[in-house]
Amino acid sequence: MRILRYDGRFESLLTLLPQWERGERIIPDGGGPVAFLGALERRVEANPIEAAETTRTLRKRGGETLFRLLRYAFFSELPGREEALGEFYQAVLRFGREADRHYELPGVVKTVEMAKRTGRDVHRWKGFLRFRLLGDGVFYAPFEPDHNVLPFLTAHFRKRLGDQEWMVHDLKRSIAALCRGGRVGYARVEAPGWLLRSPSLRDAPDGFYAEEEERFQELWKGFFRSIAIESRKNLKLQRQFMPKKYQRYLLEKEELPGSSPAKALKRGFEG
Repeated sequence: MRILRYDGRFESLLTLLPQWERGERIIPDGGGPVAFLGALERRVEANPIEAAETTRTLRKRGGETLFRLLRYAFFSELPGREEALGEFYQAVLRFGREADRHYELPGVVKTVEMAKRTGRDVHRWKGFLRFRLLGDGVFYAPFEPDHNVLPFLTAHFRKRLGDQEWMVHDLKRSIAALCRGGRVGYARVEAPGWLLRSPSLRDAPDGFYAEEEERFQELWKGFFRSIAIESRKNLKLQRQFMPKKYQRYLLEKEELPGSSPAKALKRGFEG
């Protein structure tokens, strides 16, 4: 058995996909030691020129849709994704834009399923992500997604909030995207212990959130409660569409001491 090692980045995977042969294992750094007797290991380093050529080939043969599908599948971070993507890449070369319909190939089936799971995560977090105003004027949104959806959310919010200074922080992977002046950069950011327990105002140290943040949250929660129809409340259905893992970071699910719809609306109108 032959082993291909790479650093786990998408650009590196694009570099090695044309080199992959059926039966080879692709293992990212940190994926564990080689445990196969007689296995031959080879490392593939990222090559921007070769990665760009692979991208052009995928887009030419499979179109933008299949390239996006492969990218979504990669960022699912699910076990065994690399070999599945290798088989999917070869299917694109062979069948072109019809590659994702060849369900007789296990790699195609797995790639499509991984992409769907990532896509669902992206779709949900676009609606469930909540920004909080920090003391330094940055709008901050912490979350813990199942899959590595930060690159896709960054592109979404860059279009919608490009004139604002904001940060989307993946607490699970300790990676944050910061937008300033319409430009986005990524950095490793370790979250403090209190933030991992709860991002609420009551648990935050003094000065972390802006002074007006509590007022904004009271107003939003007051609006949320005022539009709810008590007689039609269905918690079971709510949990079905909004699992608890998403509710953890929803402002409207947090309680503020002494807050109420009337108080929030009054404070908002008083200015």
